[in-house]
Amino acid sequence: MPDVLIDLARSLMFFFDNIIYGLIPTIYKLFVYLSEVDLFTGNTQISNLVNHIYALLGIFMLFKVSFSLLQYIVDPNSFRDSSKGMGKLITNVLVALVLLVSVPSIFSVLMEFQTTIVQSNAIGRLILGTNTTGNGNEAVEGDRISVEGVNTMAKDLQFMIYGAFYSIDSKFIDSNSFEYDNGGILSNCEGTTGILGSTDMAIANNGQCLDQLAAEMEKQDDISANGVNLYSFYKYVNEQGEIVDERDFNDFGRLLTWKQDGVYVINYLPLISAAAGIYIVFLLISFSVDVAVRAIKLCFLQMVAPIAIVSYVDPKESVSNGKLHNWVVECSKTYFSLFLRLATIFLVMFVISAVASTVISSGSNIKGLLQEDPSYNIWIYLFLVLGAFMFAKQVPNIIESIFGIKFSGDLHLNPFKNEGLATLTGGVVGAGIGGVASSIASAKTASIMGDNKFKAALSGFTKGTLGGAFKGKNWDGKNLSSLISTPLGVSGDIARYQAAKHGTRLGDRAGAMINEAIGAPQKADIMKKRIENAGRFTKLYDAVDGGVAAKMAKLKDISQFTSSDPATNRANFKKISEYNYLKAQLDAAIQRGDAETAASIQNGSYSDSVITSSAKFSDYEDEAKQTMYDMITRNEIVDDAEIQSIRSNIDAMKRVGKENASTPEFASVDDSIYVNDASGNAMSKMKKASKAVNTAKTITENSDEYENSQAAADAIKSNRMFDYFTKR
Repeated sequence: MPDVLIDLARSLMFFFDNIIYGLIPTIYKLFVYLSEVDLFTGNTQISNLVNHIYALLGIFMLFKVSFSLLQYIVDPNSFRDSSKGMGKLITNVLVALVLLVSVPSIFSVLMEFQTTIVQSNAIGRLILGTNTTGNGNEAVEGDRISVEGVNTMAKDLQFMIYGAFYSIDSKFIDSNSFEYDNGGILSNCEGTTGILGSTDMAIANNGQCLDQLAAEMEKQDDISANGVNLYSFYKYVNEQGEIVDERDFNDFGRLLTWKQDGVYVINYLPLISAAAGIYIVFLLISFSVDVAVRAIKLCFLQMVAPIAIVSYVDPKESVSNGKLHNWVVECSKTYFSLFLRLATIFLVMFVISAVASTVISSGSNIKGLLQEDPSYNIWIYLFLVLGAFMFAKQVPNIIESIFGIKFSGDLHLNPFKNEGLATLTGGVVGAGIGGVASSIASAKTASIMGDNKFKAALSGFTKGTLGGAFKGKNWDGKNLSSLISTPLGVSGDIARYQAAKHGTRLGDRAGAMINEAIGAPQKADIMKKRIENAGRFTKLYDAVDGGVAAKMAKLKDISQFTSSDPATNRANFKKISEYNYLKAQLDAAIQRGDAETAASIQNGSYSDSVITSSAKFSDYEDEAKQTMYDMITRNEIVDDAEIQSIRSNIDAMKRVGKENASTPEFASVDDSIYVNDASGNAMSKMKKASKAVNTAKTITENSDEYENSQAAADAIKSNRMFDYFTKR
């Protein structure tokens, strides 16, 4: 075939390769970006839904504990049972409470860890034994790879895979080549695979080889005219010491027509390269879809976490085969599936690199008859590469099948074990039992509480019928006693609600119910938060005041004062040292019972050989604390851990004040309390504001409004029907 037709065919085949392999970086980047997706963290709608579920299940936990206590009263022997008694119940409740509080944080930490692993390419470095983004200095932000770094990783994968089908012919590398008197034109590259690009580090780290390769490329007018140079295939360090990546996959096509004495310098396997590239593209797409499904699945698992956790409260729940165990196993499988897929991709890259450096380069892993016919090396290499890619897709399935959970359904001849009939029977029976039992229990509770027992009986019957139906529909058809006992539990819930709503107003309960229905916070919770914030503010002030006093007591000389004005330092130290001296004298007088001396110090008439007081002791104290506060805010004292703690508490006071500026408790708090006025009394203003906040907090805490809203919220919590709808 004429050379022109061969050149045309090689160029045409590369045209298709360029399209196919051009998709690999794009899809790989999609895979990496999908790996960082966290649909849960920062999603307000989902977070609100989950918080709502947490609140509802918190109430359910109370119901569950109460019902278990009732069972212990009915059956005292079970109280001391080590496997399902009171001790087991308390342990399970504590574990569930800890998990309910900690699971959101655990998921947040795990997602952050996932992002760190993906962005730092830790798995790639571990498996490949090198930094796949070059020397690790380019496109890196902190310890994480930036978008440019991901682009480099994607390009590395593209170049590494294509190297299986595109390399420099060994005759041009072999120094003993018979085609040339002085050996191959690239004899300095002997011992390398001949694969162009950063994949072959033997070439990339061999300066003489690169120089020789660059010189030979410059001799070819058709190559140099198209701007092809070493930078088309290798990263380099610029004058500023930065690693630059200007690799261009298109330039592979411009070397296909490079000839030396009529022989193609580049070994090229068209069609096979295209077929392999298509397979890899579909493999990466498949992995990307898997990762997308994983992101949604993880979000769902976080949403249903409260259900699995609360199920553990039941002492009869199996630790090794219960809902919580199954949920943990499913979370673990789903979470680690990403790292498995990442490890699989890099494992394939490692296999390709290892095979290229042995089979195709030196045939060192080929034995027997094949040693006598090295022309098959490239084909062995090719099939090993294809085998690696085919194995890659099987790895996740193999691992997941080993650790997966097998579900199976059973066919029963017993008609009551048929799910549909059992559900219908359970619902009907449950409605009847629940209605009657709840009517009696509610009326009895109302009589004890002094409420209208006839009204309570009617309300209990209505709610008990509905609740019993939803409880009974979960009957599995296996245990007739459970068909009766389960709906009976509804009556206890309704009776407790009857007791809880005693003394509450209908309007308050209605408001609490509406808030719960729409997901809004309860009025009692809002007021409680206000009370907590006010208490936090006063504690912060006490910490500032105590910190200032403690620091003053430790000042024995002027060495820690940093003002550039010596006179200022002396004046400040004098105020603090006089206060410290008077405080020491006052403490000593009180300790020895000297009331006269203590009184003279307090009222400002004390005098001895060291000092003659000119003001009340409280004035000395206020002036000393104000002096210390001024030095701290003006950075006129050595910055140590104690000073940093005081500053931190002051900043926290400001933050709490701003965040709660619109609440009644903080009506007297603004930024002006931290700034001296004409009399320089910031500490006094802070003290006054703290007292005002504490007074307002006490008033709110003891108000009828807060008490009524709490009672209404507690009553609504006792009226939850969530369990009847969701628990199976």
